[in-house]
Amino acid sequence: MELPTGTLLFNTLKSLRISGGFISPSPRTRFQISGADRTRYLNSQLSNDLRKIVKGMALPACLLTPKGKMCALVWAFEQKDNWIIDADSKICTALRNRLERYIIADDVQVEDISDTGILFHVFGEAASAITLSEKIHASRIGFAGIDIWISNDQIDAFYKKLLHLGIFEATPHLSEPLRIAQGIPAWGSDISEETLPAEAGLDRFAVDFAKGCYVGQEIVSRIRSVGRVNRHLAGFVAESPEAVLSPSLKIIDPTSKASVGTLTSTAFHFELSRAVAMGYLKTGITSEILLAVHPKSGEETPLRVHEFPLSVSS
Repeated sequence: MELPTGTLLFNTLKSLRISGGFISPSPRTRFQISGADRTRYLNSQLSNDLRKIVKGMALPACLLTPKGKMCALVWAFEQKDNWIIDADSKICTALRNRLERYIIADDVQVEDISDTGILFHVFGEAASAITLSEKIHASRIGFAGIDIWISNDQIDAFYKKLLHLGIFEATPHLSEPLRIAQGIPAWGSDISEETLPAEAGLDRFAVDFAKGCYVGQEIVSRIRSVGRVNRHLAGFVAESPEAVLSPSLKIIDPTSKASVGTLTSTAFHFELSRAVAMGYLKTGITSEILLAVHPKSGEETPLRVHEFPLSVSS
């Protein structure tokens, strides 16, 4: 697909934000959880409550260590007599190990089905054009949407069908500014094994504080009762249209010259006509303007701290 440029990029991103589209399909690690004890066991592992899932809905949840740190951010949904769990493909082996770790005398089987198909995610108003019965409701980049798992032999045909329906494709250079603007963290850039759910804002949508015990629950609840973490994921917009941002840039308070954070995800937002980012900021920082500093050149790029979503007028 030829990438649009200039005005087309602006219009395409605006159309995606207002009318929706589909995210370029990419491999996902996917496991099938079966057995008589599957629901009880899986609910004892996930931070969200599987009992609240309705048919045709996927639920985001965290798999945690006993110390409350992230093992995986997953999506779970029911398929016939099984649970399906999917996550970023980079953590396939680690996810399987984590899913199997606490199986002792439980009637639970974990099967890797990653190679059986690929995920298409259609979001916004565009999702209403999809009439397949196998669609699963999910909100992966901050917009209401649906997941459709397509078998390998049907990928090309379904891709062409979406284009034929007039649904825009959100290729990575378009889906990234949408994701960042909505404040949705991604594994490997904004989330790692050292992340606490509350730091990444995952407690807003991937944690159920009313459910029973699960691995890491004590730490998650303790953090909530304390009311704060030492850092949190924040949104940033470059002050200058010419500014270029990249992940791992340190964030400096211009007044104290102290390091107060790090950028984790960056993209150029074509509607805002400037770079946007998300990154970790020390709790308690009140300055509206901070500096992203290049480690080699020392070049300082002014950033405005912005609450999510990064607002764009229609």
